[in-house]
Amino acid sequence: FVTIFSVLAVYLSDYAYLISVRTFAQLSGIEVSVIISVVFSIIKSGELLFSLLSGNLISTKGMKFSLLILPCLLFTSTLLAFGSYFLVDDVAFFLIAFFLLNKWSERVIRKGLTIPAMKVLYQLAEPSERASIQSSIEGTISQVSIIISGIILLIITRVQTKSDNLHFLYIMSLVSLVAFAIWVILVSNLYSKYRHKIQAYLHQIKTVVTHNNTSLTSNWLLEKKLLKGLQDEASINATLVSVSQLLQQPNQQLSEQLIGCYNPAIQTAIDNKDGYLSRKIINAYFTNNNIFNRLLIIGYSKFISAADKQKFIKEMYDLSDVTLRLHLLKSLNTQGFQPSADNKFYFANLTQACVEEIVWADAALVDLIPLNNELINKEIDSYQLINKNLLLELLKLLYDKKAITVIQEILNTQSNNIENQIFAVELLDNILTNELKETITPVFEPISFQAKKNILQKYFPISELSVTERLKEITMKDYKLMNTYLKQLALEAYHKLTNDNVIIRAFKESNIENLSAISAKLLGQLATNSFAKKQKATADLHLPNYLQPSNLQYLMRYGLFTKEGKHNKLVTTFSDNSEGYVLSFTTLDNTKFELDVLGLGLLLNS
Repeated sequence: FVTIFSVLAVYLSDYAYLISVRTFAQLSGIEVSVIISVVFSIIKSGELLFSLLSGNLISTKGMKFSLLILPCLLFTSTLLAFGSYFLVDDVAFFLIAFFLLNKWSERVIRKGLTIPAMKVLYQLAEPSERASIQSSIEGTISQVSIIISGIILLIITRVQTKSDNLHFLYIMSLVSLVAFAIWVILVSNLYSKYRHKIQAYLHQIKTVVTHNNTSLTSNWLLEKKLLKGLQDEASINATLVSVSQLLQQPNQQLSEQLIGCYNPAIQTAIDNKDGYLSRKIINAYFTNNNIFNRLLIIGYSKFISAADKQKFIKEMYDLSDVTLRLHLLKSLNTQGFQPSADNKFYFANLTQACVEEIVWADAALVDLIPLNNELINKEIDSYQLINKNLLLELLKLLYDKKAITVIQEILNTQSNNIENQIFAVELLDNILTNELKETITPVFEPISFQAKKNILQKYFPISELSVTERLKEITMKDYKLMNTYLKQLALEAYHKLTNDNVIIRAFKESNIENLSAISAKLLGQLATNSFAKKQKATADLHLPNYLQPSNLQYLMRYGLFTKEGKHNKLVTTFSDNSEGYVLSFTTLDNTKFELDVLGLGLLLNS
């Protein structure tokens, strides 16, 4: 019925518009073609404006506004036209003006708001049914509605006995008034059902998790040029396949053995059958900052008691960088972890920190537009995506996991469009408390940065910086938040713009290899060439094709060693039982390396 009255509104408006144009031409002496050209110019300008703003309007005003504005506006305009017939002397002007307004509203608002909002309604249907429902409504039902509208207009024309155009417009206003009033009621009822349907949708969600069984390890090993000509190719490949298989096994004893590879004390405790092994493994998360050690302990957390998890989870999160935080929360949610009341308050506060970082990324992208650096923009986009997923993982701990998972899948789909984003926001709007809703929903809405800033700047500081100021801020940002590759890119761009060597000299002394090496290069100094050798080795292994730049930096820091840099105490200490996972190889230029294949497997399978 909504579709029938929606189509009827189109034809009533069109028919009244044609009569209005003809009447106006008779009264004013202006040619019909001139009137039509002016009206259509105004209509097309409105369509262009609304096409640019439709996503913003639906997001900021909501679905109720977007669905009801057209029928309400048409009803109000027609009511005024009907009333003007009795209340004003120059009735012709008012009748014509209101019917021209109806035509403008029907064309502009329908395309800019009503149609996009209706597409959001389709998202409640199952994906397999969505296309057929949409085609049925826009095809068969619409065609039937056109026939019904034609019959109604034919009847109106036949019963019109007077040849007076103004009287005919009066009759049209009366018919339109009734039709639009019914349309308002039907759309209000449709929106009410939509809200109930969302609630039902959230309560009956069955999460379908699709696993990609083709791991990066398999893809990497299948590359034809992999390790071609490198020594020990077979042993590295075989070990990596073995590691990949081991990591898929939910075995507590195996997990302990793998963690022991990076912790001699843990290996000793395993050998001695220490009764406090689980507690010591948790402690190893705090005492050993090796990324692979921490990833393994996060995986091991499924074997830790709920009480211990409640006790240590906050400290583990605070100590971790943003990548580990995401792995930690994913692991907890997979386990069905439910935080205590105190921890819930802690996680609720963390959502605000995530929102602040997401908005920071938007601000940084805007500030760096003049720089036009694709690599930096890509890394900031990745940083924002990590924080959005981190935020959603936090929400899973606070609300229904299945519902938030569906929202996450909608937002992360590669074919994501405005309708999907708005639907995801609508679902969030029905889940979140009012306190969190005010800050969280805007970051997922398909609106401009300025619109987000206007909403969120009363909650978070959102600064506008020059290009050099923003680049410097990136270099100085907390290492737990910002990966070293983005810092490296920002450092290079900053030095190129400012020639400022003060900050470069500071990073020259960093114990983070890529930052120290690039700083030495920018200062024109001869740096140790181990970092350059590592870059060459990872390129020979084709790893940049399969690892994100941040993960590649993890590998070069914690899992790839030149002979002179072997067993660097700052980053990695291996146990005796790790020998099977730490393998030597020689690159094409005869440089000898040791590779932590267990660590590489963790990165490829994470």
